[in-house]
Amino acid sequence: MVWVLHTAPGSGTPFDPDSGHVRFLAELEEPAPDEPVLRKTVHNAFTTTNLQHLLTRAGVGEVWLCGIRTEQCVETTTRLASDLGYAAVLVTDATTTDPLGGLSA
Repeated sequence: MVWVLHTAPGSGTPFDPDSGHVRFLAELEEPAPDEPVLRKTVHNAFTTTNLQHLLTRAGVGEVWLCGIRTEQCVETTTRLASDLGYAAVLVTDATTTDPLGGLSA
């Protein structure tokens, strides 16, 4: 398993690691010592990390994706994984999001 955290160092936003919000959810177990923890700075988990290198080195051809901000980070990573040739599975029962501010249903 590969763990990914979204960060925006020095931004003063909730994604700034200094804010204390960039962390794993309490409901999750901590990553195992052999599981990579990547920190991304854009919506997808490939562009600003070595995720593709890790997957290629491990011979991975299929990825299962879950996480927070379904309509942004998780969905974008899923699409890019597919574009890169991975069989990409979006695990919708393991994603969550908050409504975007200013939008009404």
